[in-house]
Amino acid sequence: MQVTTNNEGTASTLASKFRTSKACSIIGFASSEHALEVRNLEARVEAVPSLFFGGNIGAAGLLTVRDFLAKYEQIGGSGYEPDVVTLPKRAFDPWGRDLEGISYRSFEQISGKPVVLA
Repeated sequence: MQVTTNNEGTASTLASKFRTSKACSIIGFASSEHALEVRNLEARVEAVPSLFFGGNIGAAGLLTVRDFLAKYEQIGGSGYEPDVVTLPKRAFDPWGRDLEGISYRSFEQISGKPVVLA
């Protein structure tokens, strides 16, 4: 899904895509969208299914590096090549390891892209 759009009601559209009725769950979306546009930047937000738990969970804290890599490979097949990848901080412990004990730095090494935890 492309994050940078100029449609009225973008927050409610995204809220429906994320299966929530609360548009307020997308905090600061309009200002972030504007900041990207002014700087001529592009960003994408992608849903990552949990392969570790069989794809039936919706909590970022239960995703693994393997889940993120599988989605990254899928995105790479579509021709999109990000400069930086942002992963959810809550998927990692204080030392940067996921539920399997794998560091997010493994993602950096395999993908060749710097990772920002946010």
